Formats: sequence, C-alpha cells, structure tokens
Amino acid sequence: MTDDAVRAHYEALGDLYRAAWGDSMHFAVFAADDDRPQALSAMERMLVDEAGIGPGMRLLDVGCGTGAAAVAIAQRSGGHVTGIDLVPGHVERAKALAADQGLEDRTRFVEGDATAMPFPDAAFDCVYAIESAYHAADKPRFYGECARVLRPGGCFLGTDWLRGEVATGADDGALLASVQAYFAIPDLIDLPALRRHLSSSGLIPEVVEDLSRLGDIQRNWETLDVTAWPRLARASRNAPPGALRTFVDGARTLAEAAARGVFVLGHWRARKPPTAPDIS
Repeated sequence: MTDDAVRAHYEALGDLYRAAWGDSMHFAVFAADDDRPQALSAMERMLVDEAGIGPGMRLLDVGCGTGAAAVAIAQRSGGHVTGIDLVPGHVERAKALAADQGLEDRTRFVEGDATAMPFPDAAFDCVYAIESAYHAADKPRFYGECARVLRPGGCFLGTDWLRGEVATGADDGALLASVQAYFAIPDLIDLPALRRHLSSSGLIPEVVEDLSRLGDIQRNWETLDVTAWPRLARASRNAPPGALRTFVDGARTLAEAAARGVFVLGHWRARKPPTAPDIS
C-alpha cells in the first residue's frame, strides 16, 4: 500500500466519511448519555488532560485529517498545534476550519509524509496521532519519526486501529483482509506490536491498552442509521461511481470485525526519556 493509494482512498470517499461522521472522522468512547459530538469532545479533552497539555506548548497532530481535532485541541489547551497530513484536500480544509474559528495564529497545517516529517529533532512538546498510524506501510519509521520530533521528557499518545489478538482462524484472517482492502490499510498490528514499536523508538510506554477499557466503543458502529442516509446520498453525487457502495460495505465489514474481536481500537501513552544530565 503506497501513499498514493491512501490519498486516492480519501479523495474518493472523504466526502462520504464526513457525511457519516462529520469533520472529526475518528472514533470515541461513549458515556451512557453521550451523542457523537459529546463523545468526540470528551475524547479530545481526555488526550489534552492525559498529556498535560497547556498554554504555549508546541503540539504535533500526525495525520490530522481535516483538522477538527487539531482545532479543538488548540482551542481547549491554549497550545499551538501543527498538523501534518498526506492528503492535500485535508490540509486545505483544516486551514479553512482554523480560519473560521479564529485560530490561524495557533495552528499550522502542512502536507507531508508521517514517515519522513519535515520537522527538526525535538521540535514539539507533545505529539499525538488519532487513528492515523494504521495507514503507514512502515510502522517502525512512523513511530520512530514521532519519537524523533518529540522533545526529551515529552509525551506521545494517541489511538489507532489494531488487529485483535483473538484473530487466529481462517475466517478471521479473511475478515481482517477485507477491512484492510476497504480502508487502504497495508497491515494492522496488535497491542504487543504497538508496545514493541514504541519501545524500539526509544520511548517508555506508560499505557498500551484496548480503548474499550475506558468505556463503550460499540456505539461507534451505529453510523449507518436512517438519519445518515440523506447526507450520504447527497455526498455520493460528487463521488466516483461505486463510492457509496464501497463505503457502506466497508463500514459494515468494520462493524462485523469489531463485534467478533478481530478489529480493536488501541490507546497508548508513552514518554521520551529526559536528556541525561551533563556530568563532565
């Protein structure tokens, strides 16, 4: 799976994703009475609080999409957020959203590859990635780059799509392969592999867990109820032929994989060790 394939995927289906889920295209943990906007806001607040993000901090959103989470985190934390994304249309939408919210001075969005980022070493106080690492063909380089641009003592955290550790049978493998094909995923790693990648990048994993430990994630799969269809039908008018069917089949396949435990959402928090003191 190449960067071009990922770009093509979002160029074909991006409007449908936004029609179904809004500009924040990531999943969330739901409390009992949450609707989707409330769950998304709580998820973004959790990341800010977990990392100890505050005013003046330099933050990097890796795979920022259309910028909704980056703008919300900049607004909530008082920090400055740089977002990087492969898809040119995402970057332009993110810039427009930041301008609309009056946050142009506290956000920056650039087109780029997360496995070869155009930032100097130790450029950011905190790095986060919300459901973007799974698109990387070279996972070690993805995590290594995130560690490289993080300052010593800084926090790297996020969520991602992962392979469930129960996925062992032939049927499970076929279902997982379908998820990967529908969503432009080169491969999915599991939680132990995620921990290994963090450690191999020189980071100290503090939390590596299934996101469902924090609350209800099953409601994320309730995206194709009757209220979504008018929005999807409108969005499909400008999409390539077959895009709506691909989106619907992909969403149903993902829901089945989640129900069977073949697919899970992971959550991690890791710390870059502080620079060793100079004893010379």
